[in-house]
Amino acid sequence: MKKFSMLAAAMFLVVLAGCNLSAISHPVGIPTATLSVSDVSNYGTTLSFTIKAYTPPGSPGGTINKFTFADGNVLAGPRLEACPITSKKDCGPFSIVVTISTSSTLANGSVAIVSYTVVGENGAAFEQELPTPLIIY
Repeated sequence: MKKFSMLAAAMFLVVLAGCNLSAISHPVGIPTATLSVSDVSNYGTTLSFTIKAYTPPGSPGGTINKFTFADGNVLAGPRLEACPITSKKDCGPFSIVVTISTSSTLANGSVAIVSYTVVGENGAAFEQELPTPLIIY
């Protein structure tokens, strides 16, 4: 019986360790978002586009505090509403329309989002690096 108790205790510790690792990869109370871009228009030195964020069922509310672009520029993002766990699909889109003006013509592939920082309603912030940059133009 003592061996069983030790085994059960060891399994419990492994489960707790897994929970802690999960919390490190994405903290509790922070919204999860999937991003997309639409309505891209290039007018030489002016680029206009819409960034859309979707949250999966069960995701809490919060705000995308900033989008970080490949060139280091940052831009504030939209408010994300909580998505009910009972939802059959992702909630959103939560969108912002962006217009960028430059002194020279933009090259294809020169505008891309590489990460975003999201702040949960609990005040905790988390920077999510995208697995691949989201190319806008």
